[in-house]
Amino acid sequence: EKLQDCGGFRQLAAPTGHLNLWTERTFRSHSGHTEMEQKAKIIGSRVGGGGAPKKEPELEKQPLELEHLIGFTGKYLNTVKYHSQENDAVVYTVGTVLVAADLADPHKQRFFRGHDANVSCFAVSPCGKMLASGQIASTRYKGQMAPVIVWGWGGKVLGQFPGLTAAVVSLAFSPDSRFLLGSGANKMMYVWDLETGEVQVAQKVDKVITSATWGPMSRGKSRRHPTYSLITCPSPIVRYHILEFEAKSMQYVLKSYPCQFPSRGLTRTYHCVVMDEMGESAITGTEVGDLLVFNVRSTVFRTRIPISSNGISSICHDKNNVVFVAGGDGTVKKLQGKDREWRILAETKIPGRIVSMDLSAKGDSLVAGTPHGSLYKLDTQNLKYLLASESHITSINDIAFGKDPTKFATIVCQQNFNQSNTFLSLSPWLVVLALWSSYRYAIFYSPCPHPPKRRKMASFACGTSVSIASFSQRRVPRQGGGS
Repeated sequence: EKLQDCGGFRQLAAPTGHLNLWTERTFRSHSGHTEMEQKAKIIGSRVGGGGAPKKEPELEKQPLELEHLIGFTGKYLNTVKYHSQENDAVVYTVGTVLVAADLADPHKQRFFRGHDANVSCFAVSPCGKMLASGQIASTRYKGQMAPVIVWGWGGKVLGQFPGLTAAVVSLAFSPDSRFLLGSGANKMMYVWDLETGEVQVAQKVDKVITSATWGPMSRGKSRRHPTYSLITCPSPIVRYHILEFEAKSMQYVLKSYPCQFPSRGLTRTYHCVVMDEMGESAITGTEVGDLLVFNVRSTVFRTRIPISSNGISSICHDKNNVVFVAGGDGTVKKLQGKDREWRILAETKIPGRIVSMDLSAKGDSLVAGTPHGSLYKLDTQNLKYLLASESHITSINDIAFGKDPTKFATIVCQQNFNQSNTFLSLSPWLVVLALWSSYRYAIFYSPCPHPPKRRKMASFACGTSVSIASFSQRRVPRQGGGS
């Protein structure tokens, strides 16, 4: 971002990629006058003649404040998640930005900005105090570096871990939030100790680990050092691991055990994996649309359950051996069982393909995202869903306000369209009308009741998301402590 002088106004040159909503500010000099007032005084002094022209005072350059983002990048799997402790908080990706939104108070959004390329995956710690996010290959550093950033829930960067390149494929926190597991497209797997910041495990694997999860902890040989269990899926292999503290070397050591498949073979690429609360079974979702169940204690395959016709993108595990499965054809199914015995309790179908789904902290709702830029909220009892948010999926051509400053319209050119809907957005903006004609698709936005108390609005179209900015006056402190 940079500010450009445009005849008395400050215009924001926004980076390409997404459309943001910004807060306009009146730029004041140290004497308390606006920039245009200062220029008028200088011109007047020159016209009046007499003496050398006065030197124009330096004006404070303030970047516009990002106020709201409308959009969702539904390109990567598992990029929409609920917060692990706050029931109404949901986290999702918009290009290089992580957005934390409060469903109970849609005026609240929190932004995590530190990546220089699209966020490809992220994880929320079980304690709820940290986030970890990874990206595709960096455009800033050489060697296709794909750093992993650990954030505090307040937005502060706690640390950054190198080692993965091309893209970060999966991230997962241990149950006590002490360890972070990460895998990359360079076939590397790392386990970082978040208490010390050290690399606990660095391992080169034969295939890219496409999904990973931690199981329950157990009491180790030392009371001070518990034993951890985890599952990794370097497709088409499934491995069960034990991370155990070794007194001889005074550090944790990873032991791996590959799971055995039936003799006829099941060659699969895995998109997601979960373990039950007892740590007895692992359930994997595959690209062909079936669930594979493994007994991790004996590391053997148990059963196969067909779910959808276009792959499985997400699995959410709930109490009482209940799992929710999202398919690539929009199918969401609620199953209950264990080992080889499973039954379907409910099912529904969402328009479009599901790329991510997650369960809320209280277990009463699900949030699902599609590659069409839509977010849905589902009831876990009957799987009834509500379209919660919608955004463009192609480049936005133009955006404009009418006479009413609380409403604006966007327009794109695209060949594939969904049906027009009116719904309440996750953001404080309502889509009041959506229409299309001859490859042109328009959306009209309006704020929901009780918008922020800012009158003048500005918006910027950049990529496939919408940014809103509101303009407010701000006095610059004078020298001597005055304002």
